Amino acid sequence: MRKIIIGSTGYIGETFSKFLTQNGENTISCSRANSDIAFDLEENDFSELEANLIDGDFVYFFAGISSPDYCEKFPEHSKKVNLTNTINLIEKILAKNCKVLFASTDAVYSNSTIEVDEDSEQSPIGNYGFYKSEVEKNFIEDPNFSVARFSYVFGSDKFSNYLLRNQLEKKEIFNGFKRRAVSIDDVLLGLNNYNWDLKAINFSGPDLISRMEIAEMYKKNIYHDLILDLMEPPDSFWDCRAKEINMGSKHFKSVLLKEPQKIEDVIKKL
Repeated sequence: MRKIIIGSTGYIGETFSKFLTQNGENTISCSRANSDIAFDLEENDFSELEANLIDGDFVYFFAGISSPDYCEKFPEHSKKVNLTNTINLIEKILAKNCKVLFASTDAVYSNSTIEVDEDSEQSPIGNYGFYKSEVEKNFIEDPNFSVARFSYVFGSDKFSNYLLRNQLEKKEIFNGFKRRAVSIDDVLLGLNNYNWDLKAINFSGPDLISRMEIAEMYKKNIYHDLILDLMEPPDSFWDCRAKEINMGSKHFKSVLLKEPQKIEDVIKKL
């Protein structure tokens, strides 16, 4: 059984590729550079990837533009990549009788202080969440198509790297912005154990926490000299993202075969 990683140089795609390789899996990477198969989602020619797919492949689709701000500022280009070309490519993959696990986002939901789950109504704020939601809807009836919706994935991510870079420099952190942050280790385990009989699984942690709360966990447990400055973001910041998304899951625990990790527990082990 082959596992094809589309978007193998992004944060989750690259980390998952390494995880699979270290566990002896037959993995094929697909990206614009440094991969087994050359692939560019900005173009509409996927012939090399198509030629290499065989019946029964498991395809993990991580490719796309991941910045909500970019998707608002450049809607024509981001729509081409995240919606039009994504749908086109997934159609070609499914035509080869391959299974597709599409990486989606908690941004398909609107502001939610009350927990939402896999059965909750989608109401995205901004283009990024809208494009993801539309791709989901387009294929959700196909038996070979499934969805992994990610909350904020905590690990060697941009925010953590920002905190840890030049630790004596004041760190400006936007107020609000709460998510059910999930550890990268739980994400890798969930992807590896994915139950393909389910149409969608929300990858989320146990607690709804803000970026400031995560920063304070770093300061309390490891980097005691961090200088944290809580700021109110500009109003435009919320044009393309929800302040709180309390995304839970009916299925994530059963896939992990354990409780998802608390972020502070992960930080304590660093």
